Amino acid sequence: MKRLLMLICLTGAALLCVHSGNVPLQGDLQGGGLKSPGDPVEVFQNPGSIEVSFWCNFGKLSIVVKDQNSNEVYNQGIDATAGSSLPIDTGGWAAGEYTLLISDGQGGSLVGIFEII
Repeated sequence: MKRLLMLICLTGAALLCVHSGNVPLQGDLQGGGLKSPGDPVEVFQNPGSIEVSFWCNFGKLSIVVKDQNSNEVYNQGIDATAGSSLPIDTGGWAAGEYTLLISDGQGGSLVGIFEII
């Protein structure tokens, strides 16, 4: 019984890793007067979309996604306020690795890489 329960848990965890998860971000944004290390921006990948959530007022940001051949597949300017989010529909995109770039107008940027299977 314990083995069966462990197998079910491991299988469920593996499915979660394949279908969803946080997209790690590297870099720093300058907007919002943020002084602490790291930026309160979270990116979560779901089947068919990614969701970019902002936990601080950053003001105007540029959101760009490029495919593995550096072709721009998404480009959106937004006014990022605390508690806002931006869903990006990836349902029609080809399988492969994508780079997400979030940049402010002050030289700051965050970069994350995610994969569509």
